[in-house]
Amino acid sequence: MEKVSQGSLEDEKEENARQEEKEKTDARKKRLGVSRVNSSIKRFYTNCFLQQLMQNTADQGARIEWGYSVSKSKISSLLSELNDFAEEKYVAKDFNHTIYFNNLEHELPFGLSMRARRYASYTLPHSFKLRPYGKWLFETKYSEGDGSSIKEREELSLGESLSVAKCNPCNLTLTLPLAPHTADSYNRVQFEAKADNSIRITVDRNTEFFWLRNGLNGNSIGKENKARIEIKMPLDKIDSEATHSLLELLSDNGAMIEIGKKYAGYKKLGKYLREAAKMPVEESDTEIEAKLSLNRKDQFIFHRIKYDFYNGVFSGFNVSGRLPWTLESSAVHVYDFNEAGRVLRTSMKRTTTKSGEQIMNDDFGLGCILKRTEIKEKSGRSSDATDLLKSISNTIIKRRKYFIVEDSNGSTYCVSMDDSSNMRRHLFQIEVERTLLSPSKKEEDAAVDGIGRITNGILKRYPYLKPTTLTKAKWLSSIKNGA
Repeated sequence: MEKVSQGSLEDEKEENARQEEKEKTDARKKRLGVSRVNSSIKRFYTNCFLQQLMQNTADQGARIEWGYSVSKSKISSLLSELNDFAEEKYVAKDFNHTIYFNNLEHELPFGLSMRARRYASYTLPHSFKLRPYGKWLFETKYSEGDGSSIKEREELSLGESLSVAKCNPCNLTLTLPLAPHTADSYNRVQFEAKADNSIRITVDRNTEFFWLRNGLNGNSIGKENKARIEIKMPLDKIDSEATHSLLELLSDNGAMIEIGKKYAGYKKLGKYLREAAKMPVEESDTEIEAKLSLNRKDQFIFHRIKYDFYNGVFSGFNVSGRLPWTLESSAVHVYDFNEAGRVLRTSMKRTTTKSGEQIMNDDFGLGCILKRTEIKEKSGRSSDATDLLKSISNTIIKRRKYFIVEDSNGSTYCVSMDDSSNMRRHLFQIEVERTLLSPSKKEEDAAVDGIGRITNGILKRYPYLKPTTLTKAKWLSSIKNGA
C-alpha cells in the first residue's frame, strides 16, 4: 500500500476546504447577484440603500454613536464607575478584528464605510496574513456629522466580502476596485445602562492599527495609548436623564471627544507614509490657499484632478514622487470667535489662532486666494465631555482627503477635499494650499502664483466648481446667526 505523507494529507484537506469554500461562495454570488456588475444587489444598494441613507435618517431606525477617549491612567477609574451606572455584558470573544475597504486613492466617499468584522479571543499579531475562510460580518454603513448612522450587514466569509466589495455594489465612481485597505484590533468591554438598556456603552482598549497593502497581508502602523468609549443609542434618547448622567461620568474622568477608529487608522497610515517618505508636516505660521465650492455628489472630481496632474494637464506641476499617496484624516474642531476678528480653533492636541485674513491679487483674477496668519500651540484645551450637547453650534467635524504636488523648484502644494459638518449641515470644498514660515514678500508672491496657476487650471476643466472665500469659521458663524 502506498504510504501517504502527513504533508500530503494536510494539502488535500486544505484543497478540499478551498473547494468547499468556492462552492459556497459561488452559490452566495448567485443568490446575491455579485457575479454581474449590473446585478440586483447593485440596484438595491444604488436605488434604495444609499438614497435612503443620505436623507434624514431620523425616522429610519438611525442610531447615534458618539466617540470619546480617556487617558490610560483613567481607565480603571472609568470602568469602576461604569459598573455602578451600567451592567457589563459578558461575551465569550472580547477582541474585535475589523477590516476597512477602500483603494489606494481613497475613493470611498465621505460618510460611507465598508468593513468586515469578526469577534475573536485574541489580538492580531504585528504582522499577519488572513485567510478567506471563516465567518465575518460584512457591513455597509453611512454616518452623518452628528454621529447618527444607519447600516446594512450580513454574515459572509471574508472571501465573499472581498467579492461583494470588488463588484462595487454601491455603484460608486471608481478608478480602482475596493479592497482591504486598513484594519484594527482591540479588546472590548460592553455595557448597557441600568436605567435604559437601549443605551449601550463600549470601552475599547489596546487598539492597534494595520495597513493591508498587499491583499490580506497586514502590518502594524501604530498603537493607541488610551481607551475609546462609544455611546450608542436611539436618536430620541439624546436628551434623556440617563444620557446626561453618562456624559457627566465621562467628563469627571477627563474624557475627550474623539474621531472614529477608521479615521484614526487613516491618520496613523498618513503619518506612517509621510515618515517613510521623509516628508513630515513642516512648521508654519502663514497659510495661503484657494477655495472652490463643491457639491456632495461630485466628490469624484477630486480624484479626477489628481489624474489630471499625472496626465500633465497642469504644466510645471506633478504629483510628488516621494509621497504619491492620497491620504485621509479627520478631526474635531471647536471654534471660538472674538470681536477683533480672530478665530480660535481647538482640537484635541493643538490650538490654532487664525487672523489677518487677506484676499490676495493673482494674475487670473480668481479672487479666492486667501492669506491668513496662524499661531499654533501644541496642547489643546481640556474638553468637557458634554461639549457635543452644550457647544454643538461651535463644533465642526472635519474629514479631509489630500495629495501633494511639487513644482519644478521643489516647492510643495497640498490639494485637498474637505467635508466639514455641523450636525447634518455640510460644507464641501476643494482647496489648493501652501504653508510658509515667516515668508518674505517674494516667497508669498511665488506661492500665490503657483496656487493661482493650479486653481485656474482646475476651473478651466471643471467650470461648475466655483471660487469662494467662505472659510469654515465664516460658514459656522452663518449657521449660528441663522443664515
